[in-house]
Amino acid sequence: DSASKDFSLQLASPCVDAGLDVPDLDHDLNGDARPLSGAGGTPARWDIGCYEREELTTPLKVELFVDGNRGIEPCAVPLSVVVTGTRRSGLSYVWKAMHFSGGELQVETVTGDEPSFTFEGLMAGNYSFACTVSNDSGDVVSVTNENSFTVYPSVIHVSPNGSGEWPYDSPETATCDLWHALTNA
Repeated sequence: DSASKDFSLQLASPCVDAGLDVPDLDHDLNGDARPLSGAGGTPARWDIGCYEREELTTPLKVELFVDGNRGIEPCAVPLSVVVTGTRRSGLSYVWKAMHFSGGELQVETVTGDEPSFTFEGLMAGNYSFACTVSNDSGDVVSVTNENSFTVYPSVIHVSPNGSGEWPYDSPETATCDLWHALTNA
């Protein structure tokens, strides 16, 4: 804005991170340190002009995708995430598969550096999946898909003496309702 003598760089200015490296110019006219990473890039670069554009950052955002919604034990379930945000360097992932078995929460946790993972050998139950993503700047974000996948047992038991506890995978937890067993097969 030359009328008001404001020569600070605008958001989409082609001058951001486009200057020459001038180590002796370590501050701009406002006294702000130079260089900064005005475009969210790494490493930091000098901007063209007398003012350095402050770093533009957007928070990490994670979307978790589960491939399918049901299978038969033992089951493999592929997961993937899409990560957006300006600080996506040094990403690491913590994957979790969670389900109840015998009234107890069972959690399988795996860490890695890839945006996809496949849980193998999952047994009967209703599963929730989670992924926690962190970057080398210390940002951490988690996402959970609740009850997003059902693994059916390879055999469903029906008995008048069963407890009727899903997934009906033993005589003790058998359902006594044949129609219920068929609709869950």
